[in-house]
Amino acid sequence: HFLYQALLHSAKNSLVMLKAKISGGGGAEDDDEAAAAAKAKAAPFFELDVELVHERIALTPSLEDVQACVNTGAFAILKVLKTLFDWGQDHIKRDKDKVSFFDQVTDDFEIVRVVLLLNGSIQAARAQGEAFLEAFDHHNWLWTSDMDTEYEKFMETEPTLNDYEEKFMYFGSVMDDLLTLPECTDAACCRLNIRLLKEQVDHLANEWKTLFAKKLQKTAAAEMQDLLDYIAAMEKKLGRKIKDLASLQYCMINMKEIRENETNHLRQIGRLKDTFSLLVKYLPEGAMAKEELDANNILDNTYKGMADKAEDCSQDV
Repeated sequence: HFLYQALLHSAKNSLVMLKAKISGGGGAEDDDEAAAAAKAKAAPFFELDVELVHERIALTPSLEDVQACVNTGAFAILKVLKTLFDWGQDHIKRDKDKVSFFDQVTDDFEIVRVVLLLNGSIQAARAQGEAFLEAFDHHNWLWTSDMDTEYEKFMETEPTLNDYEEKFMYFGSVMDDLLTLPECTDAACCRLNIRLLKEQVDHLANEWKTLFAKKLQKTAAAEMQDLLDYIAAMEKKLGRKIKDLASLQYCMINMKEIRENETNHLRQIGRLKDTFSLLVKYLPEGAMAKEELDANNILDNTYKGMADKAEDCSQDV
């Protein structure tokens, strides 16, 4: 049946051309060197963004959407056959009662084979895409773990400033890892763009670093304020005039307390200054109040002023 064969070849060639376009080929058949070279040079037909959606890495649009698009294109080609009717049906008035070539052509093995090859292109993209996205698996704690819970676990280890800095550096290394990855990669008929994912992961890593730093800042600020309150209170006590034996004894007790705690206080001041230097290094610019930084910068001088006042009192006594 010549008409059937003509329609079959037309439908097959259209589907092959669709597959060639999707796969990057150049003609009806891809087995010659020219077509292979064209396929190697051609950019993938679909471009997908890789991004975080609801705490998981997803493709936008999804591969299901891509598959639906391909199916729609294939169906549009074959749907035309529903309007082409077999011979000998002129006596049938309504088109819906006539037999079209659609069922005959779509049941043909050649058509089924090309449709399966079309689906295979998407399956290949899925397999290659999943393999590529495995590179992000070791960073999934960024979006699957709770920051506050992880900080509490960290505090249970009684961390030193070195431990904090190691954490900050670890958070920073996430972006270093991402910089080694290309902005996009080709997976069969799809190009996967990870620029948006890089931005999202970098933002999350900075959120983790900022949370840890902010909590350290809060602790250090409270400790510094306690020390400043102590200094202010002691200076006030040392300022009381010595009028009798009771006031002399009161002054002696305060001077003794200052001497006994001086080593610990100086060590505390050194640790606080190191803490604020670390925070300045890793917190975003402007994250710390100027008053807080100024108080820390003159903390040792503020303490020295109290110690000198105690020494003057000692000389007076």
